[in-house]
Amino acid sequence: MTGITEQREVVAAAARGAQAPLLALTGISKRFQTARQDTLALDDVSLEVRRGEVVCIVGPSGCGKSTLLNIAAGIDTHFDGDATFEGDPITGMARERAVVFQEPALFPWLNVRANVEFGLKLRGVPKAERKAIVDRQLAMVNLSRFDRAYIHELSGGMKQRVQLARALAVEPHMLMMDEPFAALDAQTRDDLQGELQSVAGRIGATVLFVTHNVREAVILGDRVVVMSRGPGRIRRVIDIPLSRPRTPDDHDVADFAAMVRAELQESSTEAEPRYAI
Repeated sequence: MTGITEQREVVAAAARGAQAPLLALTGISKRFQTARQDTLALDDVSLEVRRGEVVCIVGPSGCGKSTLLNIAAGIDTHFDGDATFEGDPITGMARERAVVFQEPALFPWLNVRANVEFGLKLRGVPKAERKAIVDRQLAMVNLSRFDRAYIHELSGGMKQRVQLARALAVEPHMLMMDEPFAALDAQTRDDLQGELQSVAGRIGATVLFVTHNVREAVILGDRVVVMSRGPGRIRRVIDIPLSRPRTPDDHDVADFAAMVRAELQESSTEAEPRYAI
């Protein structure tokens, strides 16, 4: 890493500080209590995400990454601390925050077009407008030719494209993605990383992205949040001041991935920590 990189990080941090956060999580703590066990999953976690940036969260299994995303999405509303979106308290799920899960939550009895259209129908969007929106989203994720296909006819990567198109169709202010590419083969994952960079760049999307894959976090993120072993705390936030598009073969991506991985290794008590890179 050079002095130029350090200067870029300072400039990026100053730019973020000039605008109010879209998402603000302050002093978030979360306990899971059962008859036999009381587990502190998150301990005093604070994080801000600003409009138009992609923030990736990495950390050991069980550190609370998905729990933090669920709180930000409004899926989990039982926690200590403050969570706000666009200045308002998060009290539940909302159209402004669309969630994309690891397993595509699609309706198998509907074709691709109907799946993408589903949320628009619920909102009462007129038919002609729905068609225009769905056409645009399918074109954006390169699925226009498969709009009449059913879910069982699609590959895993195509299913994730459908899920992304459906999330984008309702024009959310923020995408929250929980390891959406984890179950895919390496080539498909690389393709979808490129697809997401392209889509996010075109529409200026704000994304909170949870992943176990360090290189994926560096490829996608403007910042990478490194969490410690549970109870989850933020160990370090690393700016990634690299131009786009980024690919797995970029030397700068490998350098930043090594930096993130070093942080993870230092926070781990395992002799052989397992972090994808």
